[in-house]
Amino acid sequence: MATHQEGFLTRAASPLPIDLGLLERFLEAEHRVEWRPVDPPPISATSRRKPRVARSGAMARSVIGARLAYYHDETARIEHRSVGSADVLTVTSGPVGALVIVGECHRRGLPTRLAARIAGDVPEFPEGAIEARWDANARAKRYAIPFADVVNLARYALT
Repeated sequence: MATHQEGFLTRAASPLPIDLGLLERFLEAEHRVEWRPVDPPPISATSRRKPRVARSGAMARSVIGARLAYYHDETARIEHRSVGSADVLTVTSGPVGALVIVGECHRRGLPTRLAARIAGDVPEFPEGAIEARWDANARAKRYAIPFADVVNLARYALT
């Protein structure tokens, strides 16, 4: 069993379809990423007066952590959440977000789902996002975008 940096235990990661030299460069770059907390959005006076309605089921988003990743002159929002039995990593669609996904895949293995979120689909990611999901109960891997596209996008973070 491999240990994830946030404390989650996962199955031993299978080899990634990335050249070893390139993977080493990705991991070295990931170690140089600067992490900062996400400032909560300001609460308007009207929303303070409204009673909060709890969401349940598939609509519930149990955010475990959200951070900003800075590398060179790029920034990405990184959000980790739990949805049922799955761990979901949503990142800003861009080189730094892709770099974080590659590092996470190195630790956890390939995700069971990989998808793109269009700009504005998720309010916290107005530029669009890439979402990786690890679910031990998934029967098959479903990739709306190829993992190779994530790797190619992460290459831009190295320049």
